[in-house]
Amino acid sequence: MQYLKQSTAKTLRFGPFLDETDGKTAEIALTISQADILLSKDGGAFAQSNDASGATKDASDNGWYYLQLNATDTATLGPLTVAIHESGALPVWREFMVVTANVYDTLCSTDILQSDLTQIGGVAQSATDLKDFADAGYDPATNKVQGVVLADTLTTYTGNTPQTGDSYALANGATGFAAIDTVVDSILEDTGTTLPATLTVIENYLDTEIAAILADTNELQGDWTNGGRLDLLVDAILEDTATTIPALARPTAWAASSSRSRSGGSAPGSPRCPGCAP
Repeated sequence: MQYLKQSTAKTLRFGPFLDETDGKTAEIALTISQADILLSKDGGAFAQSNDASGATKDASDNGWYYLQLNATDTATLGPLTVAIHESGALPVWREFMVVTANVYDTLCSTDILQSDLTQIGGVAQSATDLKDFADAGYDPATNKVQGVVLADTLTTYTGNTPQTGDSYALANGATGFAAIDTVVDSILEDTGTTLPATLTVIENYLDTEIAAILADTNELQGDWTNGGRLDLLVDAILEDTATTIPALARPTAWAASSSRSRSGGSAPGSPRCPGCAP
């Protein structure tokens, strides 16, 4: 089925017209006038075309003719039947579909099929309502789309305690937003004032202790140097063990040797008393 643009003139190739006797010979000399061209618009009764030019023969001489329809002939949307039964030829008819300019140009040209939203839930909407709703979202004061069930204000609630205003427990209860806000304020106060002060005290204490430790270790480093306090003590110990203690130990050994001699031990000058005089 061929599409026709509504209220637009159109030239059609119409045929083939064949001899009514043998049903195959092309009729190339027919005179087709306006009265011979009958139109049925959208299933209505047949009537002659509004265009008065009739039909003219195609130069190919193969039984086809040019047929002209004007804007009035194509004014009615829907199916259009064009029928011609000229004397000496078999009847010829064709079915067309008249569509809007937008549909025709979308199918046969570069237009884009228009699909405007005019209703929501069966309720007509104004272009302004829909545009504002799409651009800025729902606003019960200005951008309310009629027919869409959106409650502006809660008036009746069944089954639980109505949650309206600022008086419900979620906001002001013992564990509600207000209580949480108080706790958060306390935490912020501690972290903003108390904790920094405490940290400052700890920092000062650590600074004092570290300074004392550094002073002690610096003193130790001086004590360990040559001639320092610890070095002098070690030198004194070395002196005692190298001179004083050996000197003290020799008289003691001699006394023990003499005692053994008097008690029947080795004679003076014997090898058993190498430290004794002969």
